[in-house]
Amino acid sequence: MPPTSCSFSTRARKATPARRFGDLVVHNSHSAAYSLVAYRTAFLKAHYPAEFMAAAMTNDLDKTDKLTKLLEEADKMNLDVLPPSVNRSAAHFTVDEGQIRFGLGAVKGVGMDAVESIVEARGDAEQAFADLFDLVEEIDLRQANKGVIEALARSGAMDELEGHRAQLVEAADDAVRHGQKAQADAAAGQHSLFGEADAETSAAMQPSLPDVESWSKARALKEEREVTGFYVSGHPLESFRAEAEAFATAKLGQTERFDQQANPGGDGYSRQRGPKHAFCGILTEVDFNTTRKGKPIGFATLEDFSGRGDLVIFANVLDRVRQYLEVDRVVLVKGETEVRGGTTNVVVNDIVPMWKVREQMVQSLTLRLNPDRTEPSKIRALRRLCEEHVGSCQLYFDLVVPGLAEPQRVRSRKHMIEPTQPLMKGIRRLFGNGRLTMEKRS
Repeated sequence: MPPTSCSFSTRARKATPARRFGDLVVHNSHSAAYSLVAYRTAFLKAHYPAEFMAAAMTNDLDKTDKLTKLLEEADKMNLDVLPPSVNRSAAHFTVDEGQIRFGLGAVKGVGMDAVESIVEARGDAEQAFADLFDLVEEIDLRQANKGVIEALARSGAMDELEGHRAQLVEAADDAVRHGQKAQADAAAGQHSLFGEADAETSAAMQPSLPDVESWSKARALKEEREVTGFYVSGHPLESFRAEAEAFATAKLGQTERFDQQANPGGDGYSRQRGPKHAFCGILTEVDFNTTRKGKPIGFATLEDFSGRGDLVIFANVLDRVRQYLEVDRVVLVKGETEVRGGTTNVVVNDIVPMWKVREQMVQSLTLRLNPDRTEPSKIRALRRLCEEHVGSCQLYFDLVVPGLAEPQRVRSRKHMIEPTQPLMKGIRRLFGNGRLTMEKRS
């Protein structure tokens, strides 16, 4: 065929040089386009981190696994993710004074129609809803029913309103009935004889919140996780962060790492086991069954700061660790990673409860302090804690001294301690999270 009459695709191949990378052939034009996209993405992430991450989270609003990774990335970037709020959240993730605000559209059981009704009802007011009954009087209850109200309360989206989460969930049914009656009366044109005083009369007729006991912190976190897929206002592992850093050799969210270790150079769908790892996490699901041969087998879901993974416990291990397999228990899991269909599981070799980790595996505790900024009363309280929990664990202090690049480590000469739960909790209450580190026994 003469050059003047060659097809468009032929001319394109001749005019556009291509480069080969292994088995992949990439045209230079494509490389240039992708490079430009990568540059713009990196620029936005570097200069507008909160806006960039909020947009990325909105893009994966209904994908829990991807959102988990994005939330971990935001934490690494020192970006705070604020809980959902009926007074402040939009349907998607937004930026609120440099912080990321959780979107109402990501709360399970709350549809977009209900979210739009809430956003429309509050308008531009900074504090549109003062309490639950104020909320149900204003929103479209055809879209936001009892289930929606309960999901919002469980997620923490109503924490700014009067009452605690347990009260708000318990009051959902009465609140919806009150809202329906209030809206029906308004539609029928019923008004008080006293005109402007009608609002006060309506407020006086509002039901009161039930007198129920508030949820524990652990229960509140569990409830919000069930409706958002995440721990937003805190994490049950926060009290065990020092143990996680000392004893965990990997994180459950590192699926690509496990895939490469278990199947180097493969397609990610083989069933080869990788090296052993230790994970510190909380058990969120536990189930027991039997194999075809009639042997017992256990299945569980473990969650850490980075994500979640599936555990498989065969009979030879199950007999030894079954007593520790309880939902909401924090444990150290040791096992081999296994890749199945692109998903990483852990074939369990051992499970150790956290009290046993502290009792038998901790060699020393190190507390980071700034002597000039630490109140004497806190030092006295720490001394009392150490005297109440005497043990064989060494206590060190990393003293932050102005003018020195590195903290100065000092060993306590008077106190050997037992790293019990009350001691750890007491130290965190005095000095906050992130101050303690552990060293494991060799």
